[in-house]
Amino acid sequence: MAKELQTVRAALFGDSEAAAEIHHKHYASVLGALMNRGTAMQLTRSEVEECVGDLWSDCFGGTNSKSALLEKFSGDGSLRAW
Repeated sequence: MAKELQTVRAALFGDSEAAAEIHHKHYASVLGALMNRGTAMQLTRSEVEECVGDLWSDCFGGTNSKSALLEKFSGDGSLRAW
């Protein structure tokens, strides 16, 4: 878990390789989970993909009024479970 926390912190500080590693490891599972929920809500795949894109943006960049969601990741559990 310490490795994941290091990777998350590196990504938050602008390390594009760390961000790509997180994306590579977790994008498919996030998309799959949201597709399951989206299907129940009758969303199209493109609508779900847009939601995933918004989520990734929130995880890494945050907004003017919010910090990046990944700043809340403590490393106590796995990133996938988080």
